[in-house]
Amino acid sequence: MLEKAKLRLRITTDALDNDIQQLIDEAETDLNRIGISKGNALYTGAVLCYVQANFGNNPDREKLMDSYHMFIIRLKGQRQEADT
Repeated sequence: MLEKAKLRLRITTDALDNDIQQLIDEAETDLNRIGISKGNALYTGAVLCYVQANFGNNPDREKLMDSYHMFIIRLKGQRQEADT
């Protein structure tokens, strides 16, 4: 996931890997907290969206966090469909 996040952020150096990994861990913890587990492209998209929103001082943070929350809604719907 780290390499995907770096690609999304257009970062080629390894100097910021710890910061990026921290954001990945935050997103994954948040998703796991609400019962969403790894396993599909929507999960990956949500994590990458969270990382992009929270890395540095992104002027589009609010819009990206809205997108992150939309990913969560879609993932929760997927989970409910699987449970029935």
